[in-house]
Amino acid sequence: MNITVFGGTGRTGRNFVTQAIAAGYQTTVLVRDLARAKSLLPDSKKLILIEGDVLDPDSIKKAITPETELVFSALSTDKQNVLSRSIGHILSRIEEATTADFAAISTAGILNARHEAGKYRFQSSESKRKSTEAAKDHLTVYERLKESSIGWILFCPTYILDGPAKGPVVWEFDLLPEGVRQITPESIAAFAFENICNTSFHSRRIGIGEKTEQ
Repeated sequence: MNITVFGGTGRTGRNFVTQAIAAGYQTTVLVRDLARAKSLLPDSKKLILIEGDVLDPDSIKKAITPETELVFSALSTDKQNVLSRSIGHILSRIEEATTADFAAISTAGILNARHEAGKYRFQSSESKRKSTEAAKDHLTVYERLKESSIGWILFCPTYILDGPAKGPVVWEFDLLPEGVRQITPESIAAFAFENICNTSFHSRRIGIGEKTEQ
């Protein structure tokens, strides 16, 4: 399989890239800093690094080619709204050049609130975050995907915490599984990699977290 990755040098992204290479996938990663990427990612003939900017359509065109079979994004939010500003360019290039599916790491904030009908979690009392800007950035991506004809999956983790996993990953369609509190970047990447071709997940938000012992 040929995979193009955005956000491949972040905590979750580099774990995903490492697994893709280990599985023998041809993996193309768009990076802002080539030297930094080389220091973080495996040295492999299966890895192609392209220096560029995800907000630049020409960079995206170089990263997504007719040979691309899957586009995976582990881009994180920032104060520049990079997700909402880049998703249009990414989807346009997929529709133009390939039949690839799209999968991304999103946030539990855009899952449905379990106890407040008609609200997303970030709009409800279930969310403990004071700022909603990151969730709104992810929400724009979700809304654009719903309008597209591209096959997609959004993996929506709870609070991401470095360190050893606290338990197995549990998941639920469109909701955050009850009782989960955290998940590690390694667990997110492993679950996403295992399920990127899971057709039952297509056009769904997948709430994920680690099940801890009570």
